[in-house]
Amino acid sequence: MSHRERAVIYCLLAVLVAVNAVLVLGKTGSVAIASTPAPPTTNAVESVALKAAGGGADLLLRNDRGRLAWGDGPSDRAHTQAFVFIGKILRQLMDSEQFQEDRERLFTELSDKEAEYREQLEEVGTRLKDMDPSSPEALRTNEEGNEIYRKYMEWQQAALAQRGAMDAEHLERAYREMTAAVEVVASRKGVDLVYRFIPTDEPFEADNPESAMNAIRLRTALLYPKDLDITDDVMEELSLEIE
Repeated sequence: MSHRERAVIYCLLAVLVAVNAVLVLGKTGSVAIASTPAPPTTNAVESVALKAAGGGADLLLRNDRGRLAWGDGPSDRAHTQAFVFIGKILRQLMDSEQFQEDRERLFTELSDKEAEYREQLEEVGTRLKDMDPSSPEALRTNEEGNEIYRKYMEWQQAALAQRGAMDAEHLERAYREMTAAVEVVASRKGVDLVYRFIPTDEPFEADNPESAMNAIRLRTALLYPKDLDITDDVMEELSLEIE
């Protein structure tokens, strides 16, 4: 092979090597881009079966509207819970302006009626002072006074019942307002069950053993996560003052 032929062959080999290098690099770059790892994904499953010890029936766990469920019944699922100190809320609601106006109106009405009875009794007493106690007129006047007093006592019992009925109505209205606010807060926080309770650090305000024991009985929760107490959230919903 002549020197010229050898040079031509070397040139062709050099060109071939260069072409192969370009192809290899291009291919490698393409593969590098295509093989970029995808972000990790979670393999979602509809349910998980837990084997029972001793060969019993399997327990099938599933997601039921965001809650862990193991059956079809309403109690066959996990429920989120919270607590509300209802005494703190009801006290403020009962002292609210809407209820105060009702109480003041009834108090004025009853006070005026009581003043009428007292005035009648005083008038009878004034007449009796100038009479002979043994005279027929004094006896008739005394009977008149006794009749007025009897009616007054009957009215007083009716007035107490009227005040009690109004207080009962106010308590129910306050309760309805409170439970409506609890529903709003619970829905917002995703809470299923809300229990009434008295915080363990709330003062007893008892002056005898019976009252103290009653205060203990009413404190159904002895230990609870503080975050489960949504009392302040409910009070805020009701526009009450948070103490």
